[in-house]
Amino acid sequence: FFASAGGVITLVLIVMRIFEKAYLSKRPLFFIGIVLLILGIQFVSIGLLGEMITRAGAPERNYAVRRTLGE
Repeated sequence: FFASAGGVITLVLIVMRIFEKAYLSKRPLFFIGIVLLILGIQFVSIGLLGEMITRAGAPERNYAVRRTLGE
């Protein structure tokens, strides 16, 4: 969510810069867009690292049945 919001904000401001020749350095929305992009990328990377750690720490257990209760 954060990365997409930051991407949309930054894309709109870049289009404004190209077509309207507006300066981006005086707009706080530009910095908010960049911060949201970075925050979204960090959330995704931390989530991927967490998934990798949990899957690497829990070994798969294969159980073999030697006999059943009916025997």
